[in-house]
Amino acid sequence: MDTKIYNFKKVLVPVDFSDPAVNALQCAAAVARQFEGEIVLVFVVEMPAHTVGAGVVLDNEAETKRQVDVQMERLIATHLSGVVSRPEIRMGVASEEILKVALEEDADLIIMATHGHSLVRRPLGSVAERVVRHAQRPVLTIPHLGAD
Repeated sequence: MDTKIYNFKKVLVPVDFSDPAVNALQCAAAVARQFEGEIVLVFVVEMPAHTVGAGVVLDNEAETKRQVDVQMERLIATHLSGVVSRPEIRMGVASEEILKVALEEDADLIIMATHGHSLVRRPLGSVAERVVRHAQRPVLTIPHLGAD
């Protein structure tokens, strides 16, 4: 029997700045430290409106990107000390863009929250569900265990 040994050198982490996404990022940081790997953080802007942080709604693309850059820098500084990391900001449908980035980056693992923030009306967790269903690499989903 041929058994593959995983070496998670590049971990992709979709973020939306919610508590569940931060929990997933902390898990990814532990994996990256263990494997001496790097983290690619992905934020997908779903225009015309989306949330950035605690309920801030933006519908201007340039302003949205500026706000996301600021929050990405803060997230990296707060949670990824000593871990090689870089942000990737995309425009489009979240699950589709996450899968594209995973392929483009040749990610070894995707770690993401099962639930996050979105103003788009859809069942919670549908982004994670679509990523799990269509990913061509391992996906670790992290449930949010805090109070909501």
